[in-house]
Amino acid sequence: MPEQILKKLVWSEELATGIESIDYQHRKILGLLETLYDSASGVDGDFVRRLKRFSIQVMQHHESEEKLFEAKGNEHYLQQKQAHQYFIRSILKFINQSRAGELSPEECVRFYLKLCENTLLHIREDQQALGDNSPTGEGED
Repeated sequence: MPEQILKKLVWSEELATGIESIDYQHRKILGLLETLYDSASGVDGDFVRRLKRFSIQVMQHHESEEKLFEAKGNEHYLQQKQAHQYFIRSILKFINQSRAGELSPEECVRFYLKLCENTLLHIREDQQALGDNSPTGEGED
């Protein structure tokens, strides 16, 4: 698959939620996605190991975020939690398929692109749901 179709998803302030801890986690997740880009684009072949690191960071982020949603009384808390669980299950399924030798490099590229799309959508949803100040005042200056 031609490398030019791959695009790195990088942090910019327009992705900020206004809650520093969440924004920090989003920056970290995007940094891990960048290492996946390097693997998916053929720079190195350590895609699965990096995907595991990515999934661990995402799970930690989801836990923090769910606590904020719950404390804020967000009406979409349960829906968001289910979306988080589905996202992690899809990553773990991909890791298992990769370990079994069932995936091609092209499938890694497609999965990377899917991760980018889902991560950007997730951050945009966080902006809407958490854009107001957090219950602890963490988003206030």
